[in-house]
Amino acid sequence: MEDPAAPRIICTHDPAHVPATFTGVAFAGHLHGGQCVLASHHGKLLPGYLINRLTVLRKITPRASVFVSRGLADTLPLRFNCPREVIVCRVS
Repeated sequence: MEDPAAPRIICTHDPAHVPATFTGVAFAGHLHGGQCVLASHHGKLLPGYLINRLTVLRKITPRASVFVSRGLADTLPLRFNCPREVIVCRVS
């Protein structure tokens, strides 16, 4: 039987794979092609956000918090204003 007080965590490569009904904390891998950031506005990384609405560092909903890593690897050998990162989180 699931403990309703236990933290709910999901890890996925693509933030689009976090179910809309999920309640808890989600960690997602980086979005390919989002490694060049010319500007950011309210957490939206531009210009990538104009193509994919999940090009963000985090998305907070009433039910869940989704954290998106900038990643360590590159789709192309080019990064601009988007340092490599690993998300470290302590769950207590």
